[in-house]
Amino acid sequence: MYYWEPIIAWAEPEVLGKADGRQTFYLTYGRVPTMTHTSTADEPLLSVLTPDYKRMAWINRKVAESLGIKKGDKIKLVSIANGVSVEAVAFPTDLVREDTIWVSSDFGHTSEALHYTKFGVPYHFLTSVKADPVAGGVMSQEVIVKVEKA
Repeated sequence: MYYWEPIIAWAEPEVLGKADGRQTFYLTYGRVPTMTHTSTADEPLLSVLTPDYKRMAWINRKVAESLGIKKGDKIKLVSIANGVSVEAVAFPTDLVREDTIWVSSDFGHTSEALHYTKFGVPYHFLTSVKADPVAGGVMSQEVIVKVEKA
């Protein structure tokens, strides 16, 4: 008899099926090529090399067109979970699914000790505090947002 199962079973995301790709979207994040993690985002040289990534929110091109959003438009991402909104700059692309918005997680921090990361999209404001029941990490990919022109 064993007391621990080493194979982790599939756990369906809480937000699965809750974004329609017209008014509500899954919000996901990633890293940009010049940053290794948030710890390098306050480095002035790297910040100069990545000016466009700081405020960008990737949105599917067809969806952006249907919402009247063009490249460079200011948009608001509004969290369905907590009602908080943050501002971003739209970057329409075919590289994102129609039901998904992508932002860089390397920028957007608000600490007074940081100088270059304040200019991004503060993704963490849009998440609610939920812990993964298996690993204990923050469930930061479980976010649904509305997109509005700013």
